[in-house]
Amino acid sequence: MNVFTFSGNLGGDCRTNNVGGTDVCNFSVACTSGYGDKKQTHWIDCAYWGAGGKAVSPYLRKGQTVVVSGEVSLTPATDKYAAKISVRVNSLTLAGGKREDVAPSAPASAPASAPAADDDIQF
Repeated sequence: MNVFTFSGNLGGDCRTNNVGGTDVCNFSVACTSGYGDKKQTHWIDCAYWGAGGKAVSPYLRKGQTVVVSGEVSLTPATDKYAAKISVRVNSLTLAGGKREDVAPSAPASAPASAPAADDDIQF
């Protein structure tokens, strides 16, 4: 069984496309390991096929933290390029706090009248 689960931040907004009649959402995730002088960042290319990818695509914006699980593949290094890690996404979870660039939802409406004073409450 080939299952790879990792978390990280999106390096840019997702790109959506339709290939052979199937929707696909592509994005890159920066996954860091280590700390201090030993800290490394690995970029993982992700493809989320089908309705799941289409449904989550409006939320996949640069900087969003995600937890991704899927089937991993490795493209070996060549003379021109370093090795590339790719994942065919099976599941994705949005993680982290609320994005600052997302417009806040409308505030709850105020009550129609001010609450009654304690002496006005009837039992």
